[in-house]
This record gives sequence, structure tokens and C-alpha cells, in this order.
Amino acid sequence: MRWGLLAVRLGIIAVNIVIALIIILAVIPLATGGLDVDVPSSNESSWTLDGQVLHLSAPVSVHNGGFYDIEDFSLRMQVVDESGNEIMDDRSIPANLRAGRTTDVPLQLSLDIRNVSQEAKRKIVFEGASYNISLSIEAHYIMKLMKLGIAVEDEMRWDPLINEYRIDQSQIRYEYNGSQIVMIVPYYISTSQMVYGYEINVTSELRNSTSMLGEGSNQVTLNSSLNGKLRELPVVLSQEASIWLATHSEALTMDLRLDFMGANAEESIQYYWNAPIP
Repeated sequence: MRWGLLAVRLGIIAVNIVIALIIILAVIPLATGGLDVDVPSSNESSWTLDGQVLHLSAPVSVHNGGFYDIEDFSLRMQVVDESGNEIMDDRSIPANLRAGRTTDVPLQLSLDIRNVSQEAKRKIVFEGASYNISLSIEAHYIMKLMKLGIAVEDEMRWDPLINEYRIDQSQIRYEYNGSQIVMIVPYYISTSQMVYGYEINVTSELRNSTSMLGEGSNQVTLNSSLNGKLRELPVVLSQEASIWLATHSEALTMDLRLDFMGANAEESIQYYWNAPIP
């Protein structure tokens, strides 16, 4: 379980953006006469998920103590993966910082998971990744006679929305449904709080070296009460497979597949079936 670490990291990412703003804006007082920035606390800045769109918000209060308005103040965030593929390029809504006033600037950026590549989607949902981020500020001042544009670069570590999934081999068991064997596949899923209330499709297959013996699937609602706790998925074997395994021991492969937000992940384990069945 990594809830504390995940929450801290998400907060750090957002606060780092605001710290970058302070560094960037430090040059502006030289030309304007004074600028103060209030940094939000970690619980005021975070990632949220709406449908399949990730939002990063960081409320900032800026006091412009200079003689001139600062106009069209905006933040642009560009994110690329380790291979140089663009993951995100978004800009906050421009805001005007009136001279002699304090202005609340809600810095809000969005990433639509549906618009990224399949590889990028899998990393966001299941694998996690390190990304290079570029944060840039654009603004006009002195009645738009001058334009300011400054950028800083940093690295961001992303923890996946589904951060753990596995089969618990020690808890595998079977039962009969009529004349057919039903394998009970025990598994765990741990997730970010952002996906509580969402549904994930879970599928399991049992196969030998030549064919699939049975399959089971289920729609699971992700929530706090079952997060990281044991779940079970029944896999009904075919009549032919049930008759065969009743008297034959065999090395089998058990697969667990998760499908979520257009991405998928899979775990496979080797399971030795001991016959005959009592």
C-alpha cells in the first residue's frame, strides 16, 4: 500500500509548479516595482480525475505592487516521456494582475487520457513513468509594450492509477458446479483514490500448453473498502477440461487481465494441478 507516498508525490508536483512560479516571477519586480506570491499548501493543490481527464489545479494569490498592470499572465505545461513523445501540452486561462491589487489566479491544467498513445495510456494507468516537464510563464506589462516569456524544466515521477495487481497463488481453490470444475482465482487490486467509484473489467483464463480450459470475467467497482483486499473471480472450465483434469495432473498457466480506460495489463502465473480429484 502506497497511499501516503502517492498523496505526498501528487502534492509535491503541484507545489513544485508554484515554487517554479516564484523563481520565474522573481525577475519581474526589477521592472515593475514589486510582486508577492502566496504559495498554496499541499492539500490545496492536487491532481483530480473527471471521467478520463486528469486535472491539475494550484490556486495562487499574486499581489502586483508595481506601477503597471501585468496582463495575459498564463502558465504553460509541456510533458514528454523518456523517449521524447509528447504527453501533454496545456495552458492555463490568462489572467490580468492589476497594479496595486491582489489577484487570485487559479492555475488549472488538463490531460485527456483518451488523446494519448496506447503506450502512454498504459503508463498512466498501470505502470507509472518518469516525465520531463517544461513550465513556462507568459505575460505582458507596461501597457503591453513588453512581453515576458520564461521557462524552467524539471522531472516528474508519476504513480499509476492502478498501482498493484496480482494473483494470490496460495489462495487458489476449486469447486464443482454440476459436473464442471470451477477454479476460484483470488487476486488483489490497489489503486489511487482518484479512481474510487470507477469500474474495471477483470478477466482470468486457465490454459495448458495446447488450449484454453476456461475463462471468467467480471466488472469490479473500485472503492476504499476493497482496495488492496482479497477478491475472487470464478473461472468455469469446459466439460471436456473438467473430465480431463479429474484424472490427470498437469502444469497450467493462469492469467489475470485488467482493462481500464482503454489500457490493459496482465499477470500470468504457473499453477500445478494435482489429480485425481478426491
